[in-house]
Amino acid sequence: MTDARSMRSGSEILRDLDDASKSCPVCGNELERRPNENSFHWGRRKFCSRSCAAKTGGGAERMRQKWSEVPVTERFWAKVDKTGDCWVWTASTRGSGGYGQFRIGKRQVFAHRVAYELEIGPIPEGLVIDHLCRNHLCVNPAHLEPVTERENILRGEAPSAQAARSTRCQRGHLFPERDADGKRQCTVCRNQKQRERRGRKNRA
Repeated sequence: MTDARSMRSGSEILRDLDDASKSCPVCGNELERRPNENSFHWGRRKFCSRSCAAKTGGGAERMRQKWSEVPVTERFWAKVDKTGDCWVWTASTRGSGGYGQFRIGKRQVFAHRVAYELEIGPIPEGLVIDHLCRNHLCVNPAHLEPVTERENILRGEAPSAQAARSTRCQRGHLFPERDADGKRQCTVCRNQKQRERRGRKNRA
């Protein structure tokens, strides 16, 4: 049976932990208590840094360090499903468009841009990558094409892009060629509006 006089209170144990000095078992440096670190976490901490903790052979930090040492090409394609015609990105995505994202160092970059540069080469300055398959998660370089921002928008499905691709006006008249500013207007509808305007003036 334990002598009640030999039992120590929790506050006494925590006070001893607060006063105790510790050294890192990996590098031998003395551990410094961090600001706002409570007694519980100070008592459990064994290493001076995450790098020293990783050298002991366990923990999530070591797994992160091991994964960061894997070549970018191997790490990237491990996140891709190549079973179909589209090579589908299976990791995290970004934005409402659902584009894949991939971390290189401390930067998050679009996965389809990384795939193009890994397999084909640098993306020409001023161009963006368009998905020919219209699947934003696809990273198959055969489905990717560098185009201008304007061309990429015109290939989309937004109302403005659909209007830009149309060859007839709302009344079914063929559009003429674009002017020097890239604009176009239905001449039949314009002439009809001008006639209606003149008729209203004559009747006034």
